[in-house]
Amino acid sequence: MLFPRRMIGPSGSGAAGTTSGPGTDVRVGAIQDGGHGEYSPSSAAGHGVGTADGPARGPGRSADPAADRRLVGMGTRRDRLREAAALQEQIREQHGEDADAVMAQSLAERTGASRAESTYRRAMARNQGLRFRASDMNLPQQVLHPEETVHEVAVGAQRSDTFPLLIVTDRRVLHVMDRLRGWTVLEEAPAAAVTGAELEERLLSGRLRVHVREGRDLTMKVAERARSQEVVDLLQHLAAGGAPPG
Repeated sequence: MLFPRRMIGPSGSGAAGTTSGPGTDVRVGAIQDGGHGEYSPSSAAGHGVGTADGPARGPGRSADPAADRRLVGMGTRRDRLREAAALQEQIREQHGEDADAVMAQSLAERTGASRAESTYRRAMARNQGLRFRASDMNLPQQVLHPEETVHEVAVGAQRSDTFPLLIVTDRRVLHVMDRLRGWTVLEEAPAAAVTGAELEERLLSGRLRVHVREGRDLTMKVAERARSQEVVDLLQHLAAGGAPPG
């Protein structure tokens, strides 16, 4: 299953989700926050008493309120990252190989998630059990429109230290890859221009090819055949005028 290195959840706050299951009541709010918090006066240490010359700085405060806020924000971010790592480990201990799917489902169901994010997380959960990792925490925000619906995601063979993805949405097919500057669209085609797809067999791997009416086909090297074939079948179905998955 795709699993972010910094751990799962898009940047931004939002309601904390929970995971469920036997012996499980794990809060995943910190994972969703990803350590991006705003300065909160209630979290700052010390509250002084104001005087006629102005508000007191309080214990440990400097004369520069902006500097105080930056320091508190840095501490808060570190604390949330540590909390997220602890929650991640707890979920992994409780769910084992299902941990990634549990966290992906929590993100998909969280309050405030866009259609693109929710449907992407659900589609990625179908890749549970595949041996790969990539940092897809901000992928929906970086390459998808908020109202886009993701139907399927195929995982490509490893390139450098990441795994490319082929994403099938209601609007287009995208071949994306995580690079230093974040997730990048390598190539894409409008849904209406897709005429079919096939899984080409190679000696040690396969290649998923998306046929485009005009222009160059989209191709991605794959290592896992079964899931890739499911994505090919969906593309064939949609190109033939079939209804999208419910």
